[in-house]
Amino acid sequence: MSFRLVDEEKEAVLPRKLTAENGAKALLIGEFTETINIRCECDGDDPECDICEGEGEYVQSVPLKWTTLKAIWDKAVAGLERKGGYVVDDPTADDLK
Repeated sequence: MSFRLVDEEKEAVLPRKLTAENGAKALLIGEFTETINIRCECDGDDPECDICEGEGEYVQSVPLKWTTLKAIWDKAVAGLERKGGYVVDDPTADDLK
């Protein structure tokens, strides 16, 4: 059996699933946002509105939902995973034989 080391510049070993238990939730929650348009309470009728300045809506940045982050991760894993595992060529890897 021969082994080859993974090129750490090109590949990383990562968990298949994002969970609170493996630290992913603490690492990723709040790190990614999306911008949404929100209808203002004044409905655009108040040109002096401090929130929308009379435009009727305003833009707000909100964090991506945890379920969205997990769905993106699952899609990436499914599309990029290596089938059959890694082959590692390392003549000093006697303990792996």
